[in-house]
Amino acid sequence: MLPFRIYECVKIKPDYENTKVAGLLGGVIGFSATENGEPAYAIMILKLEECWFFEHSDLIPTGKMFEHSDFYDEEIDTSEFPPIPDRK
Repeated sequence: MLPFRIYECVKIKPDYENTKVAGLLGGVIGFSATENGEPAYAIMILKLEECWFFEHSDLIPTGKMFEHSDFYDEEIDTSEFPPIPDRK
């Protein structure tokens, strides 16, 4: 199970328990862990402009990436951030 990256575009599984968001697209804007240590993600759902939290198994990668500016008005200095390894 590869983790999703910040600003990665994901699709919420079509059979997700909450039909309000099932099948919608969103972008990863944060992450944490569940009580059992599994990854959990803060997803900005594009159609609703709302942030929801999901477990890794509820999300499907789309292979697309967003930019910081797609979600935030101001720019941040990322020059001191470590490089992100390529997903394989």
